[in-house]
Amino acid sequence: MKNLQQPDWFQPQRQSASGLLIILYKAVITFIKAIWPILVIILFRESSGKSVGLQLMVTVIGILVLVSSLINFYYFRFFIQQENMVVRKGLINKKTITIPLKNIQAVHIEQTWMHQILKIARVKIDTAGTDKAEATIDAIAIEKAAMLRTFLMDNEKVETDLVNKPAE
Repeated sequence: MKNLQQPDWFQPQRQSASGLLIILYKAVITFIKAIWPILVIILFRESSGKSVGLQLMVTVIGILVLVSSLINFYYFRFFIQQENMVVRKGLINKKTITIPLKNIQAVHIEQTWMHQILKIARVKIDTAGTDKAEATIDAIAIEKAAMLRTFLMDNEKVETDLVNKPAE
């Protein structure tokens, strides 16, 4: 592992630039899953004016999905603010997720084959009382992901130690 300086988690952070490829890949897969019936019709239908309209519609929807993914990537931020992990995302549909540091139960670091090639990871933050991750950062440098996990879990441990420490 490289000897990186600890990031300032109190300043808004972006996902890794190479993570843009992961986000575009996810958008393309989602797009194909959503419109595969139309793609089958286009491929096996005889050439006609209606087929050109379907092709144009698929192209426009594909471009909109890619632009939306780029915008979502650009407007995604995460940081620590007043003992909370804050994740902000979206331009039109803005969403802010605020997780008290004391409620964080686990921080998972995952890597798909694409993450491994790009030397990035996905970080999932779990809290008690839910089956799914409260927040997910899709693309962050591996070293930075490990430092974030250490920061979040150590912060939780320090708070627990202070609460459980007997009075002197």
